[in-house]
Formats: sequence, structure tokens, C-alpha cells
Amino acid sequence: MRAGSLRHRISLLAPTKATGTYGGATDTWNVAVSALAANVRDTVGTNYYQADQEKNKGSSEVRIRWRSDVKRTWRVLFGLRTLEIIHIADPDGRQSDMILFCKEIT
Repeated sequence: MRAGSLRHRISLLAPTKATGTYGGATDTWNVAVSALAANVRDTVGTNYYQADQEKNKGSSEVRIRWRSDVKRTWRVLFGLRTLEIIHIADPDGRQSDMILFCKEIT
């Protein structure tokens, strides 16, 4: 992978359990990796109406250098967008880079 193609900066968020005020467990998201070089590409985007409100639904591919610590339960923070990781792929099978297939959380 050429370094010039990784022109975006993202953060990877890992879930942690936290105890709420009333003793219930809630998920919080902590930054596991920040300022990670990536190439973010939107693949599909649609607008639809639900309950008389316009909603946006999008899919993205995030390409990064290979990391063994990334999990499917993590999220990607790209600017003001939060992306949920759906699938992780090793495109060439050599563990040189990875593609995170994501959907946008609205």
C-alpha cells in the first residue's frame, strides 16, 4: 500500500463497560488509537423517510495498515462521523493492510 493513498486521519474507539448512577451497566467508547492514517471511501448512500423525518444511511470502506488489535466490536471516528465496523477483511492475505467495512451511525 502506498503511503500517499492514506490521506485521512481517523480514531478507533473501543467499547468499555461503565457503571451508571443507578448501578446499571452502560457502554462507553474510549479512544484506543488516535491519528491513524487511513483512506475512507463512501461506497453506498441513501436517503429515506421514516416517521416524517429524512434519514441518511451510508456505507463506507476504511483502509488502514494491518493491525492485529482491531476488533469488529470497535468503531471508527472520522471527523464528525461515527462508523460501526461490520466486517474486517485482509484483501491480499499477507497482513499488509486491512479494510474495515462500516456503516454510519446516525
